[in-house]
Amino acid sequence: MAKIANEKTPQVKSRKTKLGKKSVEELIDIILRKDKIEKNLNSQVASLKGEVNSLTSRVNNFDKDMAGTLTELANLRDTNKTNRESIDSLKVRLKDKQSDYEKLNKYYVELENKCSIYKNICWVEGIIIAAIAFCLICF
Repeated sequence: MAKIANEKTPQVKSRKTKLGKKSVEELIDIILRKDKIEKNLNSQVASLKGEVNSLTSRVNNFDKDMAGTLTELANLRDTNKTNRESIDSLKVRLKDKQSDYEKLNKYYVELENKCSIYKNICWVEGIIIAAIAFCLICF
């Protein structure tokens, strides 16, 4: 059954009876104690609100720092990607240069061998010319 709004619960009636038996001094003490408890609770609530505000601002600062860090990370990833592309390009160029170097080295080795042969031929021709000149002078 639904209770009527004016009807009192058994707990309220019991409390009213207990308080009715108390003296004025005891009632004043109860009221002062309750006021002290309420005051302490209000100060604790105010303190907790301050802590919540402080923590909220710290969270906001962390969020801002995190956003900045994420931006820096994205920039570093872009830089890293650019550097990798540059490295890949340089590797291709290096392979081309190595190929060119090997071709030139082969050419210079062949040229050095030919020069060595021509040097020997010139030396032999010089000896022959000197011998012919010697023969012409002596005879």
